[in-house]
Amino acid sequence: MTPARRRLAWAVVFGAGVVLRLALSSGYGLGDDPNYFACYHGIFRTGTYNPNDAYAMRFGLWVPVVAFMKVFGVTEVGWIGAITFCSFVNLALVYLLARQEWEWPYPLVAMALFAVFPLDVLCSTLFANDEIVATYCFTAFWLYRDALLRDRARGIRTVCAALAGVFLLFGFVSKPWVALMAPLFAIEALRHWRRGWPYTLVTAGVTVVLVGGYVTWQWVRFGDPLWHVDVARPVAIFLPYTRDILLDYPRMLFFRNDYGSWFAGFYPHLLLLLAVLFPFPTFRAGKWLAFFAVMLLGLAAMPAGRDKDGQWTTLVPHIFRYLAFVSIPLCLALAAYVREVFRWRRWAGPTLLAGVVVLGVVQSVAVTAPSRDAFGEERRANAVLRQFTDETIWSDWDLLARFQNFAPAGKRAQVTHALRSETSEGRAQEFAAISEGVVVTGGGRLPWYGCYRCTADLAGFPVPASWTLLETFEGRPLTQYRHEPLRIWRVSQAAARAKEMLAERTDPEAKRALLREVAGRGDNALAAEIGRRILEETPDDAEVASLTGMACAKSEKSGCAERYLTQSLDHGLPPDRARQAVVYLALSASRQQAFERARHWIDEYRQRFPGAPMDAQLEEIATGLPEAVERFHAGDLAAARRLLETIASRTDVSPDRRQRARYFLTLTLFRAGAIRDGIEQAAAYRTAYGEDPSWVELHYREGEAQVVRNPRAARDVFADVAQRYPGTFWAAQAQRQLSTLPPSS
Repeated sequence: MTPARRRLAWAVVFGAGVVLRLALSSGYGLGDDPNYFACYHGIFRTGTYNPNDAYAMRFGLWVPVVAFMKVFGVTEVGWIGAITFCSFVNLALVYLLARQEWEWPYPLVAMALFAVFPLDVLCSTLFANDEIVATYCFTAFWLYRDALLRDRARGIRTVCAALAGVFLLFGFVSKPWVALMAPLFAIEALRHWRRGWPYTLVTAGVTVVLVGGYVTWQWVRFGDPLWHVDVARPVAIFLPYTRDILLDYPRMLFFRNDYGSWFAGFYPHLLLLLAVLFPFPTFRAGKWLAFFAVMLLGLAAMPAGRDKDGQWTTLVPHIFRYLAFVSIPLCLALAAYVREVFRWRRWAGPTLLAGVVVLGVVQSVAVTAPSRDAFGEERRANAVLRQFTDETIWSDWDLLARFQNFAPAGKRAQVTHALRSETSEGRAQEFAAISEGVVVTGGGRLPWYGCYRCTADLAGFPVPASWTLLETFEGRPLTQYRHEPLRIWRVSQAAARAKEMLAERTDPEAKRALLREVAGRGDNALAAEIGRRILEETPDDAEVASLTGMACAKSEKSGCAERYLTQSLDHGLPPDRARQAVVYLALSASRQQAFERARHWIDEYRQRFPGAPMDAQLEEIATGLPEAVERFHAGDLAAARRLLETIASRTDVSPDRRQRARYFLTLTLFRAGAIRDGIEQAAAYRTAYGEDPSWVELHYREGEAQVVRNPRAARDVFADVAQRYPGTFWAAQAQRQLSTLPPSS
């Protein structure tokens, strides 16, 4: 086969693997370990990390994840993009490793097997960060072997050997699994010692220097050379070794899962069958089976350690996504034996390969079906929920977390409310207490390792008259992760009362009088519902639209406030009511963080009512302070800093607002890592306003900002806060920080 045709064949197989992964994409459902998102999203927003957080100390994981979030935003693509990308890289790695072993076309055979490997197809679009660890470790292994085996310039081989050490560092700062690569490197070093010892020494030397430097840094910084490992122990579960625990991963590989599919397809079964049929394979075939067996055993047995009673324990639970780390040696081992079949009979090899590829695609569809089903349903539910911009969303934590984090134009946390009970009786009490909002019940959640009892199922709850069914996702199969169809309800006692009250009045004027009465006594939720129903009959009534819009605004329903107040202005209002309507329109837009639209209504106010006194809240919006504060809380620190610096320097802004601007500017600088500027701003605040409660917080934040970079300075600040301001909240926080910092030398 010509080189051009080989390249075309490579591109076809690689492209097929990419297309299969994207076509069967599951997405991330926030459930397996949501602490990853909480930590890495925090790093994304603040630009710094907390060394006391076990997840934050996994630099090899969060650096690529946060980088993808920087490029693609806080979306599912941004969140799982690094994992998916590494799955694509691993496709190429399998080819490159196989090319070091066998002649053409067997590297392509190996990549074809990996392209349709069900476990990797499943993990590629979940937050299976073991894909990243596999990329680091096997890239290091490929580079090291390339230095040993390739006949090319010594300088290039030395660079490859050194880069292998760099990637081993990446693996070391990610997960302990990197230790499982040691037997592979040792065997290759012994096999090629005479010819390759200089490159072995380069790889070993670079690894020792880099890992040693990292370990030394941790020792100096935290008093523990393996801090990144040991900090995870308090949040991990360890149990004594038992046969069942050690056989967890083989069971996942050889037996059906909860939904009747096979995580690894029939790859392990076929591998063992071929190992029996070809009991005397070449060394290059048998060694990958040995590599796979050693790594699988190591994965089951580590991380490990002695408990307080001296008993050896190992990490549990065992999760299928951890097997992504051993997917490459498994597929290479199978490719080695498929090669033996090719060499045995010319017709048998292609026939076997074609059968495995077809079956792999079928099994990939089956094993990804639960997560595609559950997460796809959640996406469709989120699309419906986005329409209810004014309502509090009620459901279980799992669904709401996905809605808050990944729904485009998603809700902020303060307009969602999680149902906490894990029993039908407790949940019924929570349902009964809901008076207003949108409630999501039932449906599928995380299929793997999810808390199925936590789902907000109705479970026989008698639905009250105040609940109106808006949407039902029928036709979805009821399974372990879905006990009843997903339903979306509008709950409103005010709407039910409005319907009853309006049914007693047929005269339009009587209905308007009812609206005036209810709005006048401040029952805004009821007034908004009455007004909505009246406007369905008389949509051009400016007075009703005005009263309805203001009732919506006062009950913090910004969407309906904007709709009806704009409508009332279009149909003509008396000047006093028009002025009030414009004020509420500006306030509602600001509440939605639509600050450009809020400024538009402020300009409208000035044009319509020249010379009229400006409402105090409008003045604040006009200064840009609410926008700056919102950008600070949203993590848009550069924009927040620009706005706050401008506000703090303006002489036409009231002194109290300039003070708040300087306070938030200092917080912004500390959070952005501009510590020197933050300290200067804090000192300036103290000079201007004294040691008020806000300054005490700023002083504490000065220490907090230096915990990672200068722990000694952080300790001094915390000690000062604790000593000089006893009894305050920030003194208590400072004491807590002091207990976690390494002792001063």
